Amino acid sequence: MARLKVYEWEAQTWPAFRQVKLNRSEAEMVLRRLIRHFNTPHVRLKGGEWYGGGTYFRHGMVDPVIRVKLSNVNLATVCHEFAHHLNNHLYPARAKTRAHGKTFKRCLKRVYTWSKRYVPSSTA
Repeated sequence: MARLKVYEWEAQTWPAFRQVKLNRSEAEMVLRRLIRHFNTPHVRLKGGEWYGGGTYFRHGMVDPVIRVKLSNVNLATVCHEFAHHLNNHLYPARAKTRAHGKTFKRCLKRVYTWSKRYVPSSTA
């Protein structure tokens, strides 16, 4: 239930981010810049087809992985999945118990605030 509320809050607060479509190289560039800005460990971007827009995997991986549908990825998805990575980095104990909890929302807000630079001013 909490997850759906976070998705609604995210869509209402930052709707312009869903309009920014990225190809693979653009998505990787945004991800590299997020990693550098927030000083987090490396996370890999992988393509794949499954239910949903993206998924963050950290368990049992050498490097954490963000999987997105590279044929249809938008800036909002990259930001959302990176926020999971940032939350896991800053609050590992809380991230394991509440994937979409208070600390995740805090991280999501920080990521979106910094990523405004990638939203064209006409859609912001």
